[in-house]
Amino acid sequence: MISFNDGLEEWPPVSPVQPPGGRGGMAAVFWFAMFYTYILKSRVKNKTYTGSTNNVIRRLAEHNSGKVKSSRPFRPYDIIHVEEFETETQAKKREAFFKTSYGRRQMKKILNMEEWPSGRWRRS
Repeated sequence: MISFNDGLEEWPPVSPVQPPGGRGGMAAVFWFAMFYTYILKSRVKNKTYTGSTNNVIRRLAEHNSGKVKSSRPFRPYDIIHVEEFETETQAKKREAFFKTSYGRRQMKKILNMEEWPSGRWRRS
């Protein structure tokens, strides 16, 4: 599990998987495709957004530029939590979990957030 606030220019870290169409062998360059579940926090409203992607920085830029309809009214966003997975299925399962009521409670514990009386969250 990875959680961070700084150093976004280096995210996601580069990891070795054979590029598509590669022949393998000693000269092949290998790169591992990683998948991420991320949590964004709006700077203007007390809202969070949970999603999954293979490129966290690109996805944050899409949210902040208004390309994602569901998050558009609450932009701009900051990344407050990222988890790394080997498969897209694992990342999507974690995203789905965070969107359940139990998952939101667990997210609150992970992020050390308090629930406001209105049901919205804020950092403690």
